[in-house]
Formats: sequence, structure tokens, C-alpha cells
Amino acid sequence: MATYHDIRRETGLSLATISKYFNGGNVLDANARAIADAAKRLDFQPNNFARNLRSRRTRSVGVLLPNLSSDFYLSILAGMERRLRARGVTMLICADHAGEGETEDAVDFLRGRMVDGIITIPSTRALPGLRRAADRGIPVVAIDWPAQGVVSDAVIIDNEEAAALAVQRLVDRGHRRIAFIGNSSTWTLRARERGAGRQ
Repeated sequence: MATYHDIRRETGLSLATISKYFNGGNVLDANARAIADAAKRLDFQPNNFARNLRSRRTRSVGVLLPNLSSDFYLSILAGMERRLRARGVTMLICADHAGEGETEDAVDFLRGRMVDGIITIPSTRALPGLRRAADRGIPVVAIDWPAQGVVSDAVIIDNEEAAALAVQRLVDRGHRRIAFIGNSSTWTLRARERGAGRQ
């Protein structure tokens, strides 16, 4: 199995430069090309496990979803996986199987795998675990609606404004009898209902 020393012999570059390249640091373009070419010739594969032990980071992100049967959730997963893998980050996907006799909280399960952060479409059931994770310094990013009471970043569209614009579009085309179909069971639907009612 090829090592950094083999790449050093191939390129004449220092071990420090080679290590910096494989750990995502900035190296000269010419050096980066030489290292990449040598790694390809030698069939070199970085030992991510050893690197993670040294850095005390796993380069993995926990993804917590209410379930894995929704096309909407799966489309989000596909986009995240492409972006994360391009940056050398893996995903550990977990569904929050509420009411199925789980003995371990889904967030605690992810924390036990030492993920560097958690991306979630938060369910009410997951909120206590997400609060514990955030309190212990694990970054949390909520998608689609905020994680109430959790210190986190969020990626959310303006559902209220989107619904108001949709209704306005219909009004502009002469429609007057417009129905809003949905219920107020989620934060997203409540925001859309408010927006639809503004017209």
C-alpha cells in the first residue's frame, strides 16, 4: 500500500506539503498537480481513519429526518450527499422512528458516532436531543422549519411570502374564489396559511 513516503519519492516534495494537500490545506497549483498525479499512479488512498483520530474530527455529518419514505426528503438527501462528498465529508443518515419502540434517541445515536454536526428536518420528538447536542457544541442546521428552542442555523424559505405571492398571481389573472387546502399541523403549513390569508 502506497504511503506519503512513496509520494515524496515520486514528487520530490516534502512530507509537510504532501500532508497539507491531503488535509485540505493550500499548496501551490504545480505541487497539487504533482501530488495528485503521483497518488493516481501509485493508487494511493488516504487513511481517513488515522487522519480523523489525529484531528479528533470524523468528517462526517449526521442527517436526521422524520422518515425516509418522502420523495421531498430523499431529494434533499441527494443534494446534500453530492455537496458533502465533494468536500470529503460523509453522511450518517438516521430516521426518527417515533412510536416504533426505539430504545435510543436518534440524536444520541448520532452523537455516539461522533458526528461533526447534525443537519435535520426537526420533529418535535427530536427537539430535546437536538438541544442537548447544541448545548454540547455540536453544530445543528435545521431545514424547512426551525428547531424550536435549539441554538441552530436554519435553511428555510419564506413560506408566508411564497403563499401570498401564489395567491396574488391567481388574483392578477382574474380568479376570485381561491381555496387554501392544508392544515395547521406543521410550522410550514401554518406560515403558508397566514400568507394565503393576506390577500
